[in-house]
Amino acid sequence: MAKPKGPQDPRRVEVQGTERLLDGFFRVEKAVLRHEQFDGTMSDPITRILYDRGDSAAVLPYDPQTL
Repeated sequence: MAKPKGPQDPRRVEVQGTERLLDGFFRVEKAVLRHEQFDGTMSDPITRILYDRGDSAAVLPYDPQTL
């Protein structure tokens, strides 16, 4: 008996193309991809916008006198 597919199973993803829209302080890319659906067929192409700002850090000032 075949094991039913579920969300825990890995899915196949096909990246059909990428385009860099911006490359400066941060990077913005557009990707067109298809993914495997629960019935095993591939989805229609979908477009996603990717925002990559790289590594970062933040400082949160704390003054116990102001609480």
